[in-house]
Amino acid sequence: MPTAFFLTKLKMGVNAKDYERWVHETDYPTTKKMKSIKSYKVHRINGALQGDKVYDYIEVAEISGVEDFGKDLNSEAGKKLLAEWSNYIGESVAVHGEFF
Repeated sequence: MPTAFFLTKLKMGVNAKDYERWVHETDYPTTKKMKSIKSYKVHRINGALQGDKVYDYIEVAEISGVEDFGKDLNSEAGKKLLAEWSNYIGESVAVHGEFF
C-alpha cells in the first residue's frame, strides 16, 4: 500500500500543544473522512538517533494511491485542512513510497 510521509517543523512561535490539539480536534477527524486515506498518524519527534533533531513531527498516511490522495487534498475539505495546517507548520518535506 502506498504511504505518504511528511517531515515537518513548527513555525517559529507556534506552541506544540496548540498544534497537537488541532491535530486531534481537526486533522484526525477530517482525514478519517477522506476516502484515499486508509490510516493516518502524526508522531512527535523527540530526538535524533545521530546528530541533531531536524524536524518536529512525522506524519504517516497509508493511502489508496497518490492520485486519489491528491484529489482528496484538492477537495474543499482538503484545501481547508491544508490552509489550517499551514498556520502551524513552517517547513515540510513530503515523500511517498511503498512497503516491500
